[in-house]
Amino acid sequence: RERKRERRERGREIGTMATSLTILPISAVVLPGGFLSLRIKSPSVRRLLTAQTPTFIGFVPIVRGKLNHIGTCARVIKVTRTRRGQHRSLALLIEGKARFKLPDNCESGEQVTVVPLDDDEGDVSESAAFDEVVAEFKREAHSLLALIERQVPLFSRLAPLLETQPPHRLADLFASAVDASFPELVGVLNSTNLLDRFREVLKLMRRQASVFRIAFRVGQHLEGDGYTQPSQDDDDINSNNNTLLPITDGEGKRALKTNEDNMAGDEGDDGTSAAVRLAAQLRSASLPPEVKRGAMRELRRLQEMERANNVGPEHQKAATYLEWLVNLPWQTGSPPNTATMDTARHILDQDHHGLEKVKRRIVEYSALKLFHKEARGQILCLVGPPGVGKTSLGRSIAKTLGRKFCRVSLGGIRDEADIRGFNRTYVGSQPGKIMQALRRVGSNDPVILLDEIDKVSQVTSHAGNPGNALLELLDPVQNAAFLDHYINYPFDLSQVVFVATANTKDTIPRPLLDRMEVIELSGYTLEEKIEIARKHIAPRQMSEHGLSGKHLRLTDDLIATLCEEYTHESGVRDLERKVAAVCRAAVVLALEHEDGNTANGPYEPSVKDLQTILGPPVSSLTDDPARRVRVPGVSIGLAANSIGGRVLFIEATRFRGTGKFELTGSLGDVLKESALIARDWVRSKCDSLRLAKPFVWDKTDIHVHLPEGAVGKDGPSAGVALTVALVSLLTDRVTRNDTAMTGEVTLSGAVLPVGGIKQKVLAAHRLGIRRVLLPVANFDRHVPELPKAVLEEMEFVPLTNVQQALKEAFAVDVSADQASPELSSKL
Repeated sequence: RERKRERRERGREIGTMATSLTILPISAVVLPGGFLSLRIKSPSVRRLLTAQTPTFIGFVPIVRGKLNHIGTCARVIKVTRTRRGQHRSLALLIEGKARFKLPDNCESGEQVTVVPLDDDEGDVSESAAFDEVVAEFKREAHSLLALIERQVPLFSRLAPLLETQPPHRLADLFASAVDASFPELVGVLNSTNLLDRFREVLKLMRRQASVFRIAFRVGQHLEGDGYTQPSQDDDDINSNNNTLLPITDGEGKRALKTNEDNMAGDEGDDGTSAAVRLAAQLRSASLPPEVKRGAMRELRRLQEMERANNVGPEHQKAATYLEWLVNLPWQTGSPPNTATMDTARHILDQDHHGLEKVKRRIVEYSALKLFHKEARGQILCLVGPPGVGKTSLGRSIAKTLGRKFCRVSLGGIRDEADIRGFNRTYVGSQPGKIMQALRRVGSNDPVILLDEIDKVSQVTSHAGNPGNALLELLDPVQNAAFLDHYINYPFDLSQVVFVATANTKDTIPRPLLDRMEVIELSGYTLEEKIEIARKHIAPRQMSEHGLSGKHLRLTDDLIATLCEEYTHESGVRDLERKVAAVCRAAVVLALEHEDGNTANGPYEPSVKDLQTILGPPVSSLTDDPARRVRVPGVSIGLAANSIGGRVLFIEATRFRGTGKFELTGSLGDVLKESALIARDWVRSKCDSLRLAKPFVWDKTDIHVHLPEGAVGKDGPSAGVALTVALVSLLTDRVTRNDTAMTGEVTLSGAVLPVGGIKQKVLAAHRLGIRRVLLPVANFDRHVPELPKAVLEEMEFVPLTNVQQALKEAFAVDVSADQASPELSSKL
């Protein structure tokens, strides 16, 4: 009699609903008996509902881009109009009533005639199997409620409904209460057979109960470690009761959740919720006690939001934060390294040619790390022009130590948070680059290459100064408790091997430079480039282009021509591009033949072929010292910058005027001052110089130019060359075209040491200059460190004063009185 009475009530309830419904697609599932809050932003739907709000609407979930064949007839309880600036929307509070089957070819917004579906198809409620499933359902529900009530007392209101509500409502009611994915809720909605629906919901309830049992065991484990479980009113737990609509015994129709975003929870690939997935990861993760306690607090907060179906931005932020805590390698290091010094030397020799001093220092650094793993060695900073192998040296250090390698680019960083991380209160916050690198490699002791540390912005702004964050990062004492603002727990970076790279050390702040040991990589000689191209670049490029010995053959003469005539850089990056161009030409030639081979064996390009492939050589007549130094007033200077050494042809001319001294060529302030010093020294020594004819300064204009005017130039290194160029102009004598010079000049005529000697000497060597004048301090310190091939082919002359430079720069002596350097001009 009770079941017959229930069916009569359901028939009367269904009969009161409209048979003509407006169909609205949604990305959520509303089940009969449940309440759902929806926000409507579509203008067409808003116009439809604003014109005449219907009492009943047919809500149909969207499955794989199409309307589901089963929908829910829902009653509109409340319509709220909201406006934020120019954006308008409608907030609907709806109550699910009954399922209905969607007619074929139905579209959104269309008025259709529907017939509500009866849950008792096949009269399953009269079978013994149904009674058994309902009894099992109630037992599982009581067990689940007993677990949930410990954290969410509101669920205690569901217990009386198990005895007062009819069975057909219980399945939908509990399906709305448990954590279920969107596909699972669609499956419950499509279960028109009541027995099948109970079985589907039973699976969801058992899984939910298992999740709560696991969370309870984890909480007990933490309590055993001395951690006290927080109460429901703890600030770390989001107990937002407004996310659950109250359930009353009188109506029994209230829903269990609000879902303004109309989306399912953050699920994994297997349909599990974010809390379930993260709880399993948290159990297996090796975290410090403090971090584990914080992660458990965040996990309970995440579970609260998922039970309330609050899967908005806060849910995503909490889940992302937990993923970071779980996936960071807090206590995961590299396996023991069994490498020896012979292995380290073999790795360096195999990966790099030349650079003997640099490799020797890296071997010493690696030896210390292998001998004493806890040692806090000096942080290395590899300084050199592009393409000399700084990054590959970092990889070799990682291979030598048996550790993982990660590169972090610092070029152009302006925000301190890029290093320290962003505070979690900001939208789109994330950890800094160091924490991101550690998560990528999955180890707490990798080799991290801080690339382009010289290009970090040093301007202090509202975003802070990134250089200040690097001070803590690169301090072996402070980085043992490095605090990332996003992670908000100290992370031990003392075992991380930091290797920095830079093109120049001039732009690195002094406090930061003091924390690092600078190793300079000046560049390669011609012989070293040829060996690198033959042993490394050519085989690698042929492999990348799919070529073998039957397709292409690069002779030693061809490689030498490439290095000598087509590249004048300090590194080998441009050389690699040139070899790649030759390989592409070989690929085109191979494809022109059916068998994939050339007509007469492998393609062997000649020097003439290089001109066809690469164009004319880089070393043109404009770079030939013999042609550039043919008239008085020209000298050869040397300079060094972030891309390597350079040869400067300094030109000076004079003409009738009013005593002006003009400087051109994009010169910096220091270089302009060097030119003025050179002019004044020459002017003060006019009587001691063998001038070609009487010279009157106030009636003659002098113009000094440094070619390549679009390229900025600065520094004191051109002082000697500027002085020699002016003396050459005034004495009308040509300087030696095989001699280059560098050094700073003072007003008293002394020659002071300068930097970048190796880069400058290598630049002169590449251009065919075989004689260099340099300060005596640089001669004693830097000349012995030059490559052996350079020392054998070049002559180096030490200078202490300008008189010595004039004697060595000209083929004849231009000084009338060598013994009186203090003689001043009477002009």
